[in-house]
Amino acid sequence: MRRQGHSLDGRARKMVPGEGVEPSRHRWRQILSLLRLPFRHPGKSDATILSNPFLRRKSPLRAALLCAAGLAATAALALPAAEPMPLVEKVGAFDLEGSPGGISGISYMGGSNYVTVVDGSRGGLQPLTLALDPETGEPLAATLGARIPCQDAKDLEGVAFVAATGETWASDEWNQSICSYSATGAIIRATAIPERFAKTRYLMGFEALSIEPNGRAMWTANEDTLPCDGSFSSQTNGATVRLLKFVRDDFGAEWRAVAEYAYSTDKVGGGNFLSVQRSGVSGLCALGGGKVIVLEREMSRGSGIPRFRTRLYLAETGKADDVSGINSLAGADVAFAEKRLLFQTKGLAMYEGITLGPQLADGTRLLVLIADAGEGGFARVLVLRLRRDD
Repeated sequence: MRRQGHSLDGRARKMVPGEGVEPSRHRWRQILSLLRLPFRHPGKSDATILSNPFLRRKSPLRAALLCAAGLAATAALALPAAEPMPLVEKVGAFDLEGSPGGISGISYMGGSNYVTVVDGSRGGLQPLTLALDPETGEPLAATLGARIPCQDAKDLEGVAFVAATGETWASDEWNQSICSYSATGAIIRATAIPERFAKTRYLMGFEALSIEPNGRAMWTANEDTLPCDGSFSSQTNGATVRLLKFVRDDFGAEWRAVAEYAYSTDKVGGGNFLSVQRSGVSGLCALGGGKVIVLEREMSRGSGIPRFRTRLYLAETGKADDVSGINSLAGADVAFAEKRLLFQTKGLAMYEGITLGPQLADGTRLLVLIADAGEGGFARVLVLRLRRDD
């Protein structure tokens, strides 16, 4: 039996059917302090809240709500002081006009430069120039460069750039490989992969790839449950995936697989669309210290149309069991990675890639997500800001 369902502070998580963890304001403030990144206090007046006509209306319900809000505020004031904790908020989105589709992963290179990967038979690296407002992070313009075909690539999905060395690593979901590529697309080096990851469900393998800022640890994961670990994601259960961690002693050394951590995605919240429904891991953003932002993507049907639901969770592996020695997670009594909801959105943009972006002039950090244009979706860049709410 898996030991799961408690928050990072040990309290039971509040679950909402089809929505995963419901983050209260207090929980958002607790969890994101783990990121320990520079943030800006945006400031917000109570007049913004009280300008709501409903809250100004005189009624017994209004009085009850205001009374409840007052009690909650009093309880919050009674809590011990904690260090300022960050939140995630949307900055803006920008459509990639003229995109051929298939963009699956993204990694920040510095300045306005990013590298993306294109999946499928068109597989390769594709430069992206993304201009952001230096004050707000609002996306202003985006230009895709010429695609660079990659040697032996079948279905590139994840990409990670290492600023210290100039390396570009990419994961291939078709053959479950992770290789570094030259500027011309030639394979420089391949990584040894644990044997169990060689057998995945069709195109549900290494969708995600991320390298920690120090360049010494790399993370990937199978998108949906491995055949050895149980059932596929559905409306009754999420996917059970393995967060796979590699390390290397120095930049010239080979990557070594050192740990696997069990992680459960949210279950599918909608119905089948063209006989397809899934809820898996499509992107990772490794922060260091055992913390990884997990991009969960759900494809299902809502009100007769396709629905792509994106959720960002902060996964904490510090209290999770290393399951690399366990052949099957089906029914295994192991501690899963703890997860907290940071952000969610839904629509026709199927976000597949995520990267930690630049700092703004005030020190706030950005997350940049990219959406595929396949399966009826839009090619789009989404920018989020990590901010502090004191």
